[in-house]
Amino acid sequence: MAQSNSTKWLPVLIIANVVMIGITAFVLYQSMTHNRPPKYLKKGDLAKTIEVIDPAGIASTLQPQGSTKTLLFVFSTSCPACIGNIDNWNILDTTVSGSRVIGLSLDGIESTLPFVMAHSPSFDVYISRSKEFVLSYKVHSVPLTVLIDKDSKVIDSWSGVLTSDDIDEIRSLLMATNS
Repeated sequence: MAQSNSTKWLPVLIIANVVMIGITAFVLYQSMTHNRPPKYLKKGDLAKTIEVIDPAGIASTLQPQGSTKTLLFVFSTSCPACIGNIDNWNILDTTVSGSRVIGLSLDGIESTLPFVMAHSPSFDVYISRSKEFVLSYKVHSVPLTVLIDKDSKVIDSWSGVLTSDDIDEIRSLLMATNS
């Protein structure tokens, strides 16, 4: 008895599906285990110079090195979690002496200025001029808080809304690095 046209191709289709599943599994495995950049800055990573625009529209660069540490707050004006973090960042800014505290907006000046006026951060806010910043600082989500030592090395970074434990940890790190 002869096979119908639809059933004679069944073994070929099964083999093709098995091969495709195998290729998909291999690619997924490779993407999970090889050549994946760290999700966020790690302790000891080098913090690079940042090209910015100040609220007056003047272009300049921020160098995260010098005689003091830098506490960098990265945010977007359309991010509800960033708005929720403003109070936490203000708390850190007012309790940090001897350190430079900077807010860095990923949005343009036209949305950052109204955001600053509405939320009154106690720290200086700049606007990133370069998408290179997002890559070099491994910004995958906001809000992002980065503590950088005076030699431009990352002390630590925190993603998301800071908890009271995070705030205590940052204060402790600031005090430890002050001595």
